[in-house]
Amino acid sequence: MNDKYFQTIKIYDDLYVIRERLWDIDPRFLTEYTNMYLVLGTHSALLIDTGSGVFSIKRTIEKIIGDRTLFVLNTHSDWDHVGSNHEFSEIFIHEQETRNIQSSIDISELKSSPTSLAKRYANFNFKIAPTKSILSIVEGKKFDLGGIELEVFHVPGHSNGSVALISSNGDLFTGDAAHYGSVYIPHKKNIHIFLNSLDKLIQISKKKRIIKIFPSHEQYEAGVNLLTELKDELLSVEQTWNQGSNNKFLNAWIIEGEKFKFIITN
Repeated sequence: MNDKYFQTIKIYDDLYVIRERLWDIDPRFLTEYTNMYLVLGTHSALLIDTGSGVFSIKRTIEKIIGDRTLFVLNTHSDWDHVGSNHEFSEIFIHEQETRNIQSSIDISELKSSPTSLAKRYANFNFKIAPTKSILSIVEGKKFDLGGIELEVFHVPGHSNGSVALISSNGDLFTGDAAHYGSVYIPHKKNIHIFLNSLDKLIQISKKKRIIKIFPSHEQYEAGVNLLTELKDELLSVEQTWNQGSNNKFLNAWIIEGEKFKFIITN
C-alpha cells in the first residue's frame, strides 16, 4: 500500500518530493497535500519531514537513497510532519521544539474523521510515537551532503521553532512558513511574528537569488513571489477580521483571502 499511497516525484536528479493527501486522512484540516522533500548529495541525503505516519515512509526513502547516509529533519513538530519519526534512529529539530517530540502526540481528534483512512491510527491508539533520539539545532546549522549543502534558518510564527532551509543550489524549503492554501497561525498575537519571518525570508531570498520555493503543503514548487503575496494578504487580515468565521473543529477564526485561507487558532 505504501507505494500506492505516496506520490513520489523526481524534481531534479538530486531532489525528490514525496507527497501524501492529508485530505484523505481528515478533510477538516482544510489542507489537501503534505510535501516531504528528499535532497541527495554524493554521500548523504536529507529527508525534510516524515509526514503523518499513517503508512511507513522509510521504505519509500530507502528505494531512492541507495547507500547514502540519511539525515532526517523536522521543520516543526506538528503531527503531520513528524508522524514517521519513530522509523528513524535520530531526528534533527529546532531546540525550541525538542520537547514536543520526546513523548507521544495525541491525535484523538482523528477518531471522528469522516474518512476510513484515519481509522488506521486505531492501531496506534491514536497517538504519534515518540522520537527515538533527538538532535537539537539552531539557525546556522548546515548539512553537507556531498556536492550540496543546506543551511537552517529560524522562521517562527507558525510555531516557535519553525525552520526553513536553503540549499547551495539556491532552493528554499519553507516548511509551513510559506505555502498557498490554508495557513495556520497560533493566535492573533503571532501574526507580527509570522510577518517578521516572511520579511526575513524575502531578504534572504534576494541576497541568495532564490528562484524556486518548495513548501510543505499544497503546491510543491512555487516562485519566490509566494513570499510577497503571502505577506501582502496577511497584512490585510486585521482589516478583514470581522469578515471571518469560526471553525469549531479547529478552534480557530478563519479569514478567506484571494490565494490564502488564514486559520488563526485560539
